[in-house]
Parts: sequence; C-alpha cells; structure tokens
Amino acid sequence: MYNNVVHNAKIELQQLRRMKSNAYFFLIILIIATFIFGSHYKWYQNDIVLEKDGLQFIEISKSQTIIPHSEPIVFISENSDQKRVCKFMRYGRGFTKDIFVLDVPNDTPNNYYFIEAIKGNLIFQDTLKNVELKEMVSLVNWGKKFESRQLIQHALDSGVFGYIDTMPLIFLVLALPFFILLAIIDYSINLLLRAIKPKKSRILIMSVLLAFLLYLLSYVKLVSWYPSSLISQLLRNIIAIVPVFCLFQYWKKKNENRLEFWKSEFIKFTIIFVGIFILIIIGNELAYQLDVSKFNPIVRKPFFTEPDSLATGMAMSFAIGNLLNNIFHELINRRRERKHYAQQKL
Repeated sequence: MYNNVVHNAKIELQQLRRMKSNAYFFLIILIIATFIFGSHYKWYQNDIVLEKDGLQFIEISKSQTIIPHSEPIVFISENSDQKRVCKFMRYGRGFTKDIFVLDVPNDTPNNYYFIEAIKGNLIFQDTLKNVELKEMVSLVNWGKKFESRQLIQHALDSGVFGYIDTMPLIFLVLALPFFILLAIIDYSINLLLRAIKPKKSRILIMSVLLAFLLYLLSYVKLVSWYPSSLISQLLRNIIAIVPVFCLFQYWKKKNENRLEFWKSEFIKFTIIFVGIFILIIIGNELAYQLDVSKFNPIVRKPFFTEPDSLATGMAMSFAIGNLLNNIFHELINRRRERKHYAQQKL
C-alpha cells in the first residue's frame, strides 16, 4: 500500500514537472510569435498606401526618405504652381548614386507619378550626380507639400525566399547561422579548455571573443541615423551587449544546473532578447546624442523602421540560435546518459 502511494506520488510529480516544462516552452514560442507577427504588422501592413500592377508602396517621412535605402523611392514636392518628381534606385549605404528629377504639371494625381516612375515610363529632365546628405535635405524641403513612397521590394521578387527576405520572417532563418556559429564556438572553446585546463580560462576566451564581436558589429551600421560614427556604434553595441553578457554568465554560474531545462531556457531567452531590446533603445539615444554633436545635418528614422528594427531582430535571431544550440547539447547529453545507463545495466 505504502509503495503504491509513493509510486503514484512520483508519477504525479513527474506530470506536474512536465506541465511546467511545457508551459515555459510555450512561453518562448509565444514571445517569438508575438515579435514576428507584431513586427510584420508594424513594418508593412499598417503602412501600405498604394498598390497597383503588383507594386506595393508605403508612405515614408522626410527623414526616412533622406536616409539611404536599398529599395526604390519616389518623392514629390509641390508649390502652388509647380510639382517636382524625384526618383532614386537602390543607393545603399552612402549617397553615391544618381537622382532623377522631373518638373510636371499640378493637375495630375501623385499616385500616377509614383507608379509610372517605378515602371520606368517617365522621361526625367535632370539627373543629379553623386548626391550627398545636404543636397537630399534641400530636395525634400524644396516645396511646401511633400509626399514620399517606398516600394516594398518583396512584391517584385519571385519565389518564397524573395518574400521572406524582406519580412520579419527572415529573423527565423537567420537563427540557423547563429546556431551553427554558437555550436562551432562551443566546440572550439571546449578544445582550448582541454589544452589549457583551468576553468577560469573560459571567461578569458569568452571576453576576447566578445571584444572582437563588438568591434566587428561596429562596422555593420544597424543604426537609425545618418551619418553615424564608428565610435557611436561601438558605444551603442557595448551598452546593448556587455551588460547582457555579464548577467547571462552570472546567472548560468549560479542557477543553470538547479533548474529544469525549459525553465532555464526561458530565463536565458528572456535575458538575451528583452535585455538587448531595452538596452538598444538606451544605447541608441546616447550614441545618437554623441553623433549630433559631430555632424550637421544629421537625420534619423523612427525606431520601428530599418535599421533599428534590424538590430532588435538580430537579437531575436541570436536568442533563437542560442536556444537551438542548447537544445542540441541537451539531446547529446541525454543520449550519452541513456547509453551510460544501458551499459551499467549490462
């Protein structure tokens, strides 16, 4: 009788733990799903103002127009007696490409010019060569009225990846390279530790790796203002990453082995994504103020447009990649335990 009670209690305890574990797993899935669908709505669905002949356009502000884009943009400035249509295509990180300018009558709707300019059916009167930031500021402020449209490029790309590449779904795909990178880093560190042996060497190796990563990321201009300096980007990256890294390592040392797998992963996932998300906002403000004191003019986009959102999305990709890496190691460890248990029984 007593044995049956103990056995039933153990089963109930295991079921309770399994339910709690599943709850943490679903919380992680909920965070990822909320981010992906929320980002999709925020970036695209809420802003599409023109759609025709397979082309989709969003409305963008003057500051968004001025900052470099990879997508084609058409903007129209108007005075009481004159209308000016400007178009530029894929001018990337710097103001180095040509901008096409056309003065047109006021009696034709702007939507006509947005569509026809992208199709290549307008004959432009003037071409501005190697346009710089000051010239862009003058162009968008030329008239009393201003409208700007950016083409949503996935409407032109063929295939599934062409669609995913310009959507928040890309952050799920980018989690795979992070997973592979983290797996390689873990394997390399373990090899080094076997040669060096002291456990404190892991902290030194990770610190060197972190310093290299911060420097490397400073050349990836995931900031929402232009122009930006290397110093400001390095400052933003240090603010966003270093505190999270330290908190993550401290928590792992104190708690990781005491908690069940999915609870542990939920806490680590939250530390990485939520921590970086909050610190990116703080770091951006400080770094932007640093560049404001250096550059004139300087323009800035809203947070929930590229490329600030890219930095947040990359944090999500890294959090998912770290989760996949930990699941991979957990599966390997469980396989080893089962193998060891089987050998003991023999």
